[in-house]
Amino acid sequence: MNKIFTFVSIIFLFGENCAQSYSTYNIKGRGATFPAPIYKEWMFSYQIIKDDVTFDYEALGSGAGQTAMKNPNPDVDFGASDAPLSESDYITYQDLDLQMFPLVAGAVVPNYNIPELNASQTLILSREVLADVFLGNIQYWNDPRIQNENPDIASVLPNATIRLVIRKDSSGTTSIFTSALSSFSDEWNSTYGVFQSWPSTITSRSNVIQSPGNYGIYSTVLANPYTLGYLAK
Repeated sequence: MNKIFTFVSIIFLFGENCAQSYSTYNIKGRGATFPAPIYKEWMFSYQIIKDDVTFDYEALGSGAGQTAMKNPNPDVDFGASDAPLSESDYITYQDLDLQMFPLVAGAVVPNYNIPELNASQTLILSREVLADVFLGNIQYWNDPRIQNENPDIASVLPNATIRLVIRKDSSGTTSIFTSALSSFSDEWNSTYGVFQSWPSTITSRSNVIQSPGNYGIYSTVLANPYTLGYLAK
């Protein structure tokens, strides 16, 4: 792939509507799966210094983090999301005194599994071709447009259906990825636009596999030949 889409994972702190008093020293969070590994490292390191503090972070996706933060009586102390609040969110939930803080920078990249390619062979997909694959306009790995962009490996690209691996959960990574597709393709922008949860018109396709979480996309693509997904890294 020749393009990446950068982003910053964000946590949202609640104002006076915290799930509990911090005097209990148990801090709860919920949200994005991408930053979960580094959050756990930070939490572990902090507990070495402050052993009377415990943490509980549920990596359920950015949508779960945003839903939690918009609850006037939240059951967590912070939410995490790869997608930021919108201006309309700030207006709608202004009484909650939500605050956003960037914590982790990363990139959203396509990932693929084509068994015919060896470790020294790299697939290239232009912005337009990537969008057309997810639109369903390109359905086979040996489509002439993909072959034209990959002359060195064109002869080994298989006549196999491209199987799309997409997030099952509401995801900030999906929001970032579909924002990129919208900028790449007028057809995508007018048909689907930007979203966190995939519409049924796409999830119902026979070549689509859904998997929860960032690691779910990684492991599903790794285990299934002829797949194409996207993940944060």
